[in-house]
Amino acid sequence: MVTRSGTNSLHGTAYNFLQNSALNSRDYFDRTGSANPLRQNFFGFTAGGPIKRDRVFAFGGYEGRRTRGSSPVTIGNVPTQAARDSVTDPTVRQILSLLPLPTAPTANPRVGTIAVTAPTPSDSDQFLLRGDAVISSAHTLTLRYFQNIGTSFNRTAGSLPGFDATFDPKGRNAMVAETWVINPRTTNELRLSYGRASALFSPETDPATPRFNVSGLAGFGTVQSWPQGRIFNVYQLNDVASSVRGKHILKAGFDLRYIQDNSVNDSSRRGIFSFNTVDAFLAGQLGSYSQMFGNTYRGFRTTYHGFFVQDDWRVASHLTLNLGLRWELQGGLSEVNQLQSVIDPSLSSAIGNFGTGVLGAFRNDKPSVLANNNLVAPRLGFSWNPGGGRIVVRGGYGIYYDSLIFNGLQAGRYTPPTNYTGSLTAGDIGGANSLANLFAGTSQLQAGGFGTRPNLGSLVSSLPDLRNPYSQHFSLGSQARILPNLVLDLAYVGTRGVALTTYGPGNSVNPARRIAPAFSVEEETARLSQFVAAATAVNGAGNTRLDPRFNDVSLLRDNGSSSYHSLQVGLQKSYSAGLQFQMSYTWSKSIDNASDYSPGQTTNDRSFAQNQFDYRAERGLSSYDIPHRITLSHVWQLPFMRQQRGLAGRVLGGWTFASINQWQNGIPFTVMSGARRGIADVNIDGSGSGALDNVRASCAAGGTGFTFNDPRTIPAPAARGVNVAANTSNFKYVQPLLGNDGTCGRNTERISNLLNFDWTFSKPIRLVERGPLGSGPWNVELRADLLNIFNTPYLFPAGDDYRNLSSAGFGLANSAGAARRIQMALRLTW
Repeated sequence: MVTRSGTNSLHGTAYNFLQNSALNSRDYFDRTGSANPLRQNFFGFTAGGPIKRDRVFAFGGYEGRRTRGSSPVTIGNVPTQAARDSVTDPTVRQILSLLPLPTAPTANPRVGTIAVTAPTPSDSDQFLLRGDAVISSAHTLTLRYFQNIGTSFNRTAGSLPGFDATFDPKGRNAMVAETWVINPRTTNELRLSYGRASALFSPETDPATPRFNVSGLAGFGTVQSWPQGRIFNVYQLNDVASSVRGKHILKAGFDLRYIQDNSVNDSSRRGIFSFNTVDAFLAGQLGSYSQMFGNTYRGFRTTYHGFFVQDDWRVASHLTLNLGLRWELQGGLSEVNQLQSVIDPSLSSAIGNFGTGVLGAFRNDKPSVLANNNLVAPRLGFSWNPGGGRIVVRGGYGIYYDSLIFNGLQAGRYTPPTNYTGSLTAGDIGGANSLANLFAGTSQLQAGGFGTRPNLGSLVSSLPDLRNPYSQHFSLGSQARILPNLVLDLAYVGTRGVALTTYGPGNSVNPARRIAPAFSVEEETARLSQFVAAATAVNGAGNTRLDPRFNDVSLLRDNGSSSYHSLQVGLQKSYSAGLQFQMSYTWSKSIDNASDYSPGQTTNDRSFAQNQFDYRAERGLSSYDIPHRITLSHVWQLPFMRQQRGLAGRVLGGWTFASINQWQNGIPFTVMSGARRGIADVNIDGSGSGALDNVRASCAAGGTGFTFNDPRTIPAPAARGVNVAANTSNFKYVQPLLGNDGTCGRNTERISNLLNFDWTFSKPIRLVERGPLGSGPWNVELRADLLNIFNTPYLFPAGDDYRNLSSAGFGLANSAGAARRIQMALRLTW
């Protein structure tokens, strides 16, 4: 955190930014004809000055936000009244009572849509205090304290109204630093700091409400990963020494951290009901069910040690080399009460009465995730000026290690022996584990917990010997001064990611026991009962998986990789004649085999690998790949009435017009198969969960593509070969036959492009030349921010229907970015 210090004069700011729905445009999907209610105030102040002149200085500030408004409108699918009237199952009727009725029809008489929005009030406050004391000509002491408090309320946290939640973040940071000027050429800065961040995610609905995922409908119920909360403490000591030695600027230092993460995460404690189709939901035909049992409170501990040396060497007047080396030691992850366990395939011991298997056994000793103590990261850069100041060529290479992701490592909190995730497939549901009993919480699975498990259930775990992910950055570029105030920048920038952390399937069906795939619709029909039986046999005792002691297993691995290459062009005009501008263009390509450590972290990439044994097939465009991006920003002091003479000059003169304008390609997404003939796990390999599963669509040779959110280019499900229908439309994407993987790659389609213009008009007004206490001139600034001034819609999807080939909502947007907003501001500086 970088903050200003006080000075010998009094200085500061006070400001208030206001947004009001009376000045805004309505949301793209809002059918009310007016903008969502909104009143937002963003206000605060800073002040600094001397406590004792030339010796002690203080600086402080406060910032507050108050928002009273509604969430952006999204379009959700819900059952119609006619569909509800057809339901005879009393449990389904009870579940339907949780849902609102639709307000608009669709082509399916059993499904309508509702525009989802609800009040989302939020408050936040931030406080900052800093003091600087000049102890002597050689020593300066700095103290700093920062704190933030916030709370927000979301009535649509569960996708549909009625499933509320609150989010309460808090944080604080304290630091003391001592700067020692050892001699005119050498300085040292020692810092000791403490940081604390806490967050609590709390559902505000009936705590017994589970989560429902129905393919073709908006998800509803309590957010499956809530409630959760954490308190994250970091104790840090670092030191940096700098010395100028002739042509060398030398730096060396260390960074030591002790980290505590005390948390609870009751993910899926209420159970997750998954239905493969709308019709299956209305008929009470549950596709799968999962629920976690046990205590998830954990106290994690780890350490970090980093050491570095650096030399900026001016070899010649036109050449400088930057040489550096960093050595990092990432401590292992331990749980204070040894409640954390991970699966270790290297262990051959038996797990209780369940015996041995290829996944090994659990380890819950300290540390459960091992340390990485030899992370060596060299860095090399250069700056060459061959043109006497008109041209500069720069380049560099470096290795940068990242920390292991705590959220991922904590997955071991859900593993036996302390916890258990029970899961049922369609064949297991019935009798004592009926839909009615599961919904009531009285099923055999829920009542018996550990005692009724046929095996160790589903599992999410990290491996104990994870490597720290790292990236190799490399660049080569040139800057040329075309005119005295105009610079052209041209650069190649690339990155290679290695050992990236990913989640993926770890206990798929044994290839030797996997059912033979279908090769035609006719054969698939003739063998349908075999496929249903095979899909059921993936769970429970004696299942067909690699390790029958478990059901679905998701493992945190270090097998991710990525590459990024880009051409970056910039043109920058420094301020002159009242104008400053900057233009930039980036042409790039990003490829990986997983874009984040866990599905769902990015909205457009929510699935695990399709096939545990074929990670090469996962390599495709990254979920954040943006091939083309153009930005233009400027600051222009309007050229009329700059002298501000007379009344007209005072009102119309002295205005500044600034803007940030951008255009870029839409982010990519993967087309998924969706359930086929009532089977969500289309390739029947036992990996994945929920109605959408992990199986991609197949690509039809010579098929016709589509444009995102253009219904004219998207044939109906029956015309694009969903289930047993023929692909009469010659559509590009089709469902794979049962038992087959999809043949299409990851991220082969894109959502809409982004085009946005943010403009600002501001005018400073001098109040007095000199204020009290030697504070200097006082000015007030009037400002108007016109955000998305041309109200260009940025359409994007929420949920999964848009990428589910079997859904009627395939390829369609149901949410949009913010419409035009106007923000007024008043800022006082002294």
